[in-house]
Amino acid sequence: NTLVAGTLAVTGATAQTGALTLSSTLVRTGLVHTYNTNAKVGATAGWVVDAATNIWRLATIPASQTASTLVIPLTGLHVGDTVTAFNLLGQVESGGGTVTIDASLRKTTAAAGDITDGEIAAMTQLSVTADTKVSVSNTNKTLTSVVGVDEAYYMLITATTGASCDIDFMGVQLTTTTA
Repeated sequence: NTLVAGTLAVTGATAQTGALTLSSTLVRTGLVHTYNTNAKVGATAGWVVDAATNIWRLATIPASQTASTLVIPLTGLHVGDTVTAFNLLGQVESGGGTVTIDASLRKTTAAAGDITDGEIAAMTQLSVTADTKVSVSNTNKTLTSVVGVDEAYYMLITATTGASCDIDFMGVQLTTTTA
């Protein structure tokens, strides 16, 4: 038996055999989860999910769409997890026109009267007029939101594309701390 009082720092790989008992909490920070399945077109049509192509994309949106919405469920979160950031992944073909993308991290909560829906955090609009990589560098939003009992998270994406513009959307990334 070995008792460590204080901090144990291990450099390199280590193997654990037998039971590991923690008398405190194991905290994992900066975990990045990628969500790239189960999207659906929102209430405002325009997005195409699972389009016929040999290159994988979560969804695409063609030219000349206005405020088209896409809903992506964010599954696998645990009660007590803290969401600390989110960002989008994809690519914009501008064709010289303007493309805007808004993202709203939202949660639904079970209630007797009805399911409630509310925004947790929103990304400042990405507005571009040139071919653009959509990534953590231009869509990152930091926040603090602890996942509660009876809650489910999702991302609502709203996009507008000008003439000769489109978006190839790969997914959403959440950064979490798990305790």
